[in-house]
Amino acid sequence: MGVSDERWALPLTVFTTTYNRAHTLGRTYRSLQAQTCFEFEWLVVDDGSTDGTEDLVGEWMAESNPFRIRYDKVEENEGLTRAYNRAFELAEGRLMLGCGSDDFLEPNACESVLRWESAIRDLPGYAGVAGACGDADTGELLGNRFKGDFVDVSWFEVHKHGMVGDKAEALYTDILRRHKYPEIEGERFIPELALWFDIAAEGYKVRWRNEILVRVEYSADGISKNFDDTILENYRGFIYYTKKLLGYKQIDRVLKFKYVGYFAHISHKKGICDREACGSIGVSLPLYKLAKLLGRLRFEKLKSKSV
Repeated sequence: MGVSDERWALPLTVFTTTYNRAHTLGRTYRSLQAQTCFEFEWLVVDDGSTDGTEDLVGEWMAESNPFRIRYDKVEENEGLTRAYNRAFELAEGRLMLGCGSDDFLEPNACESVLRWESAIRDLPGYAGVAGACGDADTGELLGNRFKGDFVDVSWFEVHKHGMVGDKAEALYTDILRRHKYPEIEGERFIPELALWFDIAAEGYKVRWRNEILVRVEYSADGISKNFDDTILENYRGFIYYTKKLLGYKQIDRVLKFKYVGYFAHISHKKGICDREACGSIGVSLPLYKLAKLLGRLRFEKLKSKSV
């Protein structure tokens, strides 16, 4: 990568996008105070909160902390996609590590990120480094562990290594700025894979490790627990996302078929007819119907196992 320190005010930006999370944001803040390394800034992008978040963060900014806090707020709630893009533009750190407004960092998270990045900084083809996520309550790793100390692969290849579960990526800011989320009028959310695959398509890989960096809480009203509903509310963004994934030659046909099946599932819930839905993503009607059928069978099988 060879990113020069002189271009950036700090090695790392920890960024948090938030909307009406004043009741959970304190845990994020306290985890930053407990870090073993303070070579970072905390950038809070407030997506139009009305619950006193601004006053709360203002109080923290007035406190004596070993790291800088910066706060930016938009007047109206614009959605997660635009909040992320805003964070990418405002960051002053060489790397960016996201931490949700109801999540918190492990005490050595920032130190680990900077140590890992020092080993790849002058190597070509890296977008950054990544660790794992853990459950906020139990601390258990979400997903699975892969063999070895680390794996160097792109987002296109993670499934080949059996890597599942949420990850905590710390990526170079200049790369994120070149691959911001598309902003579609009226749409507030596009799945993050649209951004990750764009970066991978440019030839970048990530150094992945098993160590937990971020402990995550899946709030009852959050996107993770309400993913289908969020997608339904942002259906045009989901069309864009699915067409992008189907267009990558690096994604094998089996995985693309599964993406079509999930798109069919969402489109059915949206009340979109099969012919219109398959046309919107550029696949044939017979293939679409087959993917829809097999996807439903997989869902029923998983549902029966969970009962």
